[in-house]
Amino acid sequence: MGLKENLDANISNPLEQNRLIAQAIDANTAAIVLDGDVLSFDSDVSAGGAAAEALTVTGLLATDVILSVDQTTQGGGAGNTIVGFSNQIADGLTVTWDADPGANAVVKVTVKRPSA
Repeated sequence: MGLKENLDANISNPLEQNRLIAQAIDANTAAIVLDGDVLSFDSDVSAGGAAAEALTVTGLLATDVILSVDQTTQGGGAGNTIVGFSNQIADGLTVTWDADPGANAVVKVTVKRPSA
């Protein structure tokens, strides 16, 4: 079954779809297969006032492996770029921008959650 067939067969289940994408890529290109689920969580809005903000990311576990942190909603500080993240805890992450992102910025955290 090719990548398109995997996607079409699992479009109703995004979590399984992500797992199949990783396996299909591995089968065709010898890339690493993710052991577990790939999940994404949106943060609550930022408060603004500092370049580093501790954000609530409901669903994030301290044991998740972060694959990416991307800003999905710009705050009041126009054009700021995420430069790092730290202090991963259950339901929380500190995100650092190159300057104060302003209020109402939202990030999407994509993780690999190891299989139980």
